[in-house]
Amino acid sequence: MLPKPRCAIGMPPASPMPVYFTVEELQRAADVFPIEFLQMEQARKILHGSDPFELVDISRANLRHQTEYELRTKLIQLRRFVYSGIDLRWEIVGPDE
Repeated sequence: MLPKPRCAIGMPPASPMPVYFTVEELQRAADVFPIEFLQMEQARKILHGSDPFELVDISRANLRHQTEYELRTKLIQLRRFVYSGIDLRWEIVGPDE
């Protein structure tokens, strides 16, 4: 069994683990993950060295495509719940709330 991962000092246990990319990976994947990279670009803090996002182009067209994909996927999932007769309130908040 693998050991339980430890959190960095000062990070609450519920915080997501950091994600690491090389500059080349950022450049190559900006068209695939534009929403995530835009969030990373807006939330970043440069502690040392150059800004890796200076060399990354986050296309508005790719951002629109990923956003539309995410929204259409959620709409399909919602329709499946509605058509299957599942009680959505129970699925979202739980049976006792």
